[in-house]
Amino acid sequence: MKPIHLHSLAIALALLLGACSQNTSTIAEYTALRTRGLQAPLAGTVFVPLENSSLDSVPLSGRIHVVASFYPGDPIRIHVNLDQVAGVGSSSGLTYQATGAQQLTLPAVPEDPINLIFRLQAATPPDPVTPPDPVLPLNIALQFHTNPDTGELSRVEVKSVSVPLP
Repeated sequence: MKPIHLHSLAIALALLLGACSQNTSTIAEYTALRTRGLQAPLAGTVFVPLENSSLDSVPLSGRIHVVASFYPGDPIRIHVNLDQVAGVGSSSGLTYQATGAQQLTLPAVPEDPINLIFRLQAATPPDPVTPPDPVLPLNIALQFHTNPDTGELSRVEVKSVSVPLP
């Protein structure tokens, strides 16, 4: 009886190994996903229009957080969000906060800077009678740099920061 029992065990082991070898390509495909997270400093002065037609000079500072996912043969997925980006208006004394996130799907890492739009708003206590300050678009141009050996994202650079004027 032992030889039959060992024979059954050998067949079961062979079937198990065969099933595992068929799934190795699937496992390899999933492990080929490369994800890279980076942070870059953001520092720049924007000019915000005020009600009296003057401009409020606002030096912004904070960080940009970028997560890029690379799948072989697929587009690159890049997620960008702002991290504690704020500044104080030089003439108004108002504190401005920039917020937002962007999701990009690109065929490759762009060689030229890419312009993304976030939100900039004065962080004043809300008044129940008057509406809060309008949300302004905040344009941020980012330059993505890649490692020439691996093609992975290696660095992110903030090229410009601006608020479009009316």
